[in-house]
Amino acid sequence: MNMFWYLLKKQLLLFLRNRPELLLLLGMPLILITILGFALSGVMDGDHLEIDAKVALIQIGSEQDEINRFINDLAEKQLPDEQKEVITAVASELSPIDIMKNEIFRNEELSSFLSIEEFDGNEIEQLKSDDTYAVIIETPENFTYDILNSMFFTADTIPELSFYVNEGKDITSKIVEDVIMFFQNQLSTFVTLGKQGVITEQVYANPNDIEVNTETVTKREPVTSLGYYAIGMSVMFVLYIATTIGSFAHVEKESLVFDRIMLANVSRRVYFTSIFCSAVLLAFFQLCILYGVVALVYQVTWSSLGAFLVVTLSICFTTGGLAVLMTSLNYRFKSEEISTFFSSVGIPVIAFLGGSMMPTAQMSESMAFFSKITPNGAGMTAYLKILQGYSITDVIPSLLTLLIIGIVLLLCSIVSFPKRRGAL
Repeated sequence: MNMFWYLLKKQLLLFLRNRPELLLLLGMPLILITILGFALSGVMDGDHLEIDAKVALIQIGSEQDEINRFINDLAEKQLPDEQKEVITAVASELSPIDIMKNEIFRNEELSSFLSIEEFDGNEIEQLKSDDTYAVIIETPENFTYDILNSMFFTADTIPELSFYVNEGKDITSKIVEDVIMFFQNQLSTFVTLGKQGVITEQVYANPNDIEVNTETVTKREPVTSLGYYAIGMSVMFVLYIATTIGSFAHVEKESLVFDRIMLANVSRRVYFTSIFCSAVLLAFFQLCILYGVVALVYQVTWSSLGAFLVVTLSICFTTGGLAVLMTSLNYRFKSEEISTFFSSVGIPVIAFLGGSMMPTAQMSESMAFFSKITPNGAGMTAYLKILQGYSITDVIPSLLTLLIIGIVLLLCSIVSFPKRRGAL
């Protein structure tokens, strides 16, 4: 047991005396967190483009006159008085053009980036040549009258809106088009209900009488760009602990330190246990230092310290398994090229797949799936949830993934380590 502590101390001292490695493992991630966090803050923190979409509305005819005309025609139809009263009440309240203008485009939320202006029918040609407006909407004569007829009776005329799009304003015109499509879907719903004879005063509701309460689904705080890249860079650079320890172990083999350890009657199990434990400790110290600095400088803090420590230890366990595997492979192939290759190629690829460089939501479904089974991907998923205030039970799948990866790496290291002394 005493030899185990000596070996563990040796590994820790090797790191403390290697200042270039310390600078890489601590300084580089902090620099990248700062650069990426501030550079992409506008994209990830919810900042948006300033949108000012102007809509021109040309209304031909009077909507109220068309409603009155429909009610007058209704009085001439052979219908029960009770049914006439219901249709009259609904028709009096249902003013589609007025709803489109006041309840949709002048809605409190939409009015911040959408504005609508009304014009006469003889101004349409002038408006078409004016680049000010993203969309021109023209309501034909008898538009409301035809809608009411289609809603309650069989009508040959299908009411249509004329929609002119400014091709030079792709984004704003698309927004207005989506709003109009929403409006059209609502009208279609009422028309369908009317034709089925199920529309009543209870079915129709004035938008002013509806109270809307909007809440987020999860009620969790969004992750800032600094928080995201603090996690992304930390779970990426913690993997370099493993490759560095693998390289150190190869140097010990070449300098015959490993042989002298074996001659001192120290079992290989003790030797590799010391490598595993030193990797776990170094990874833990690295993550705690990085997150400590980020908390002090950028105020990225954790709501549950206990959950943070559990996730951190799980990542450290995986890092320890990777360190032992790197050491075994270096011994088997009698070269540190395995550690070098994994450090220069393997870790960047895993970091990309795991979401350290960009959110996995921007990837394809297949890549998003693979990201969850990478060490840094599983670690990021767990850290991000803890940062948003989830409990430890919510990240159990990610923790199990990390533990399984660590166990698989340890088993692979046992299989790959040379069994015969001469193979070393």
